[in-house]
Amino acid sequence: MPSDNPETYHNLGLSNEHLEKYQKSISDFTKALSLRQHFHEAYYNRGVSYTHFGQSEKALSDFNEAVRLCPKDTHVYYNLEFKYSLQHDIESYVANMTQAIKLDKITRELWQTDNDLEWARQDEKVKKLLGLE
Repeated sequence: MPSDNPETYHNLGLSNEHLEKYQKSISDFTKALSLRQHFHEAYYNRGVSYTHFGQSEKALSDFNEAVRLCPKDTHVYYNLEFKYSLQHDIESYVANMTQAIKLDKITRELWQTDNDLEWARQDEKVKKLLGLE
């Protein structure tokens, strides 16, 4: 399907990601980015696909680029924080959590209740940030 519309490839990527065709979704998001270099949603969603495909470093790179392009997108910070939590990188985790909470107070509730992040809630910096002291 020849197209010069980056939205077309982005939407294809979202569809393939939903179908768990991660390699294809990565290819679609990459094509969208070749057509529109500063497409933060495509970086974000390609990062999600890389995560599902087991390519953590590429996912982190794409999430960081999405933050650089759109520093007010709390979803990107949440995914960055999640990736750092898997690596038990508490400093990066807290930095991303802090920024997301500054942008969106509802995000604090996500971090207070997400079962995958229980280990991080034991850290004193995180407890203070979340008001769990």
